[in-house]
Parts: sequence; structure tokens; C-alpha cells
Amino acid sequence: MKHIYDYTFYELGKFYGKRIYEKGEKNNLTLETKFNQKWEKLSDIGYFKMIVPQKYGGLELNYKDMVEFTIGLGYGAEGENNLFSANVQVWACIAPIIKFASENLIKCYIPRLMSPHYICAHAISEENAGSSVFDMEMTYEKNEYGYILNVTKKYVTNAPVANCFIIYAKEKCDLYKKNPQITCFLVEKDSSIVIGKRIDKMGLTLSPMSNIYLKNCLVDDGNILGRLNQGRNIFNYTMALERTFLLAYQIGIMEKQLEKVTDFVKKRTQGGKKIIEYQSVSNRLADMKVNLEASKLFIKSMTKKLSNGEDIYLDSSIAKLFVSDALVENCYNAMKNYGTVGYTDDLDISRNLCDALGSQFYSGTSDIKRNIISSLL
Repeated sequence: MKHIYDYTFYELGKFYGKRIYEKGEKNNLTLETKFNQKWEKLSDIGYFKMIVPQKYGGLELNYKDMVEFTIGLGYGAEGENNLFSANVQVWACIAPIIKFASENLIKCYIPRLMSPHYICAHAISEENAGSSVFDMEMTYEKNEYGYILNVTKKYVTNAPVANCFIIYAKEKCDLYKKNPQITCFLVEKDSSIVIGKRIDKMGLTLSPMSNIYLKNCLVDDGNILGRLNQGRNIFNYTMALERTFLLAYQIGIMEKQLEKVTDFVKKRTQGGKKIIEYQSVSNRLADMKVNLEASKLFIKSMTKKLSNGEDIYLDSSIAKLFVSDALVENCYNAMKNYGTVGYTDDLDISRNLCDALGSQFYSGTSDIKRNIISSLL
């Protein structure tokens, strides 16, 4: 029998993914209960500690080990999962706090964010500024007590369960300037923040989303993330991480999906032969394999560049665009290879496809990714 230290991080991720997201759980549980139970299990295995430096009580894993573990989690997760929400917490909240926050903020928030009962949400989108933080209309005004924030943020993942928010805003006097300064705030939930009703989505059902409304929200000087007017740098850093690693668990799902559909088409017979012998079926398998391996290479390349301190703003947009489209294509090809049963709720394919479609919208739409890529050529 292997000792735990003999397992790779990928193998450990698969093991814990199966335990946390096992199929056949009670269907009468509410989405909120399911979310809380799985979030606590993720916390129990130290998922929210993994990228945190040891001096703050974390495990201080490097990017490579963290990504391998997360891919394994995705492979093992066969039921509904909240891994999208968990990775928003890790890459869009914990990572920028560690990178940019003051020592006081880190010591105040990181221990809580590593626990199972404290969640942060990353609030960017607005009514007229979806994927572009620089077109936002949210403003702040400075007074003798701190900063006053007023705005609505849209489609905020984890907002219904969040205890604090990372929020970007322009100074009011800069609102209509061509290149306004942006500041990032770490805001505690209080009575000045109203959480909208939970938004129903076609996929990612265990990743709750809602709008938030800030009305004369007072933020202390000490709760600026980074420095005043450093919001652009923080946003670009966060998006590079988020675009790269949010899809890591989906690669694990792609890998498991390919194994299952390959096993199916090798056993299923039609017209007196195994359906894998039909070229249309085998070609779809080949396309799925190419997409999977190329996605792995993208994530591996991003991980190496990040570890070397290289700028990955362009590369992360390329990776996000490719992996998102590959994920959707693989889910659709899997459904076609299964035939009618793939369209039913008897299998996970329809749920996987609905979840996959979201990847073409979150962290910047695929159209925005193409705009970014072309503008940097």
C-alpha cells in the first residue's frame, strides 16, 4: 500500500475529488446545503491554504503542484461541484490579497479565508462594463473618514454567500476621463451592501451568483488593496491567474469524460460492430484527445511562465480562449458519441455541457479574448 507521501498531487486530487463530489448523494438537499457541505470538505483538505505562504499558516504549494491537484479534483468530481466558486476564492481573492495587501490586511483576512466559514467575492462587472473593468461607472469619493463607494456590481460569483468583497472603483472626479485611475478596495459586508436575489443559471448551479448594490458604503483607508490608483495592475494580475487556472479543474473533467466515452464506444454495438469502428465516432474521439492534450500543454506553459515571473497577460487570454472552446467542443462530441442517452439526465454530459458553456463568458467573454489577442499582436 502506498504511503500518502508516495502519491502525486494529481493522484491526491483525484482521491479527494471522488470523496468530496461523490455521485448518488441525497437529491432533496438544497443548493445552499450542498454548497456549504462541499465547501467545508474543500476547507478540511486544506484547499484554501494551498497557495498561502507558510508564514501565514498556509501550505505554500507552487503553481505546478496546485494545478496538478486541481486537475485531479476535476477528474474525481462526478457529481455537481462548486469548484468554480472555490477557484474564484483562491485565484481572484486570496492570491491578490497575498500579493498586494498590507501586512495588517493579510493577517486580518487570510486566516479567515482559509477557514470554511468565510468567503470573498470578486466584483467587477457592471451594467455597461461587462468584461472591461476600465469602462466601469462605479465611483468613490474621499472624505475625512475614508472612502464612500456607490454603484451596482453585476453577476458576482459567490456574492450570495460572501462575507467580504474585492471591488474596483474610479474616483468620482475621474469618471469621464479617457484613462481614469482605478483603486481596488477590500470591503467587509455590512448594511450598506445589499445582496440581490440569487441568479438562476443554466449551468454551474453550485456556484451562486447575484448582483450587489453599494449605497454610501464607507471603506476605511486601511482597506485599500495595494496602493491608491493601483487597481489596473491588480486587475491585470488577478485576471492572468484567473484566466489560467479557473479552467484547471475543467481539464480534469475533460480527461474523465474522454475515458468514459471511449469505454462506452468500445462496448456499444450497432449494425453488428462496435461503434468505435465507425469513422465519425472515432474522429470525434480523436478531436477530444487533441483538445485535452493541447489544453494540458497550455496550462503547463502558463504554470512555467508564472513560476519564472514572466508576463502572461497575452498568453493567459490565448489559453482561456482555447481551453474554453475545447471544453465546449468536447462536451458536445461526447454527447453525440453517446447518442440519445447522452442528452438525458441519466449521464453527466448535459450538465457538463451547460457548465462548459459558462467558460465562454466568465473572466471575460471569448469575443473579448479575441479582441485582447489581436490588439497585442
